[in-house]
Amino acid sequence: SYQGDMENFVRKQAFLKFTAEECAAGAATLIVDEEYAEGRIVFNYEEGQSYADEYIKYVKEKTKLKGTLSCSLAFEDDNIGYNIKNVESIPAVNAVVRFETEDVFRLPMITLTEIERSARYELE
Repeated sequence: SYQGDMENFVRKQAFLKFTAEECAAGAATLIVDEEYAEGRIVFNYEEGQSYADEYIKYVKEKTKLKGTLSCSLAFEDDNIGYNIKNVESIPAVNAVVRFETEDVFRLPMITLTEIERSARYELE
């Protein structure tokens, strides 16, 4: 049963990574036009989070994941600033997808109820 549970865990991790990449990339395409016209990159934070929330909702409807799926976004742009100092500033969106569920493993000595994956999409 351990082999089957481990395979299930690995598949869930890969799927969550793909989901995080989609949320980050989708949110990164939503920039404020007026700021861009002035030569600045500023993300539309509300629309970006709304995109991620809608994608998570779509994933929940189309898959058979049993549990809670959520996505949080962190933005780095000319308005908020950049986390990396002394390096060229690159606008980016970081997405963290979290899946909370019943224990993934059936064996009593291994307990895993949360899986989290993240992705970063940079605009160069």
